[in-house]
Amino acid sequence: GGGTIADFTTGSATNLTPKASWSSGTEDFGYTTDDATLSNTGDGIARFTSSGPKFAPFTTSDAEVHFGTGPVDETSAGFACIGYQWGTSGTSPAGSYSTTVIYTSVPNF
Repeated sequence: GGGTIADFTTGSATNLTPKASWSSGTEDFGYTTDDATLSNTGDGIARFTSSGPKFAPFTTSDAEVHFGTGPVDETSAGFACIGYQWGTSGTSPAGSYSTTVIYTSVPNF
């Protein structure tokens, strides 16, 4: 069993314009980050964390989810958490679901 859960689509969300979480009973799958220093924001606003957590849909294009200017480890200020959220509706088929997420890390020298 199983099926496909659609990408998070609330309010035309994107990585550059993430939106607040969806409501119960909505079939969606998206991600968030607690990194308030993403480099391609340009406006100084913490787009994923301002006024509560925001979510974006997955895409097949690269999208920044973490940015750091110095060494990063689990104890440094450069550490970030990335979270996922999915929801099912009353018509979602029962069964197993799976996906693959690929992270690309680009060093900054």
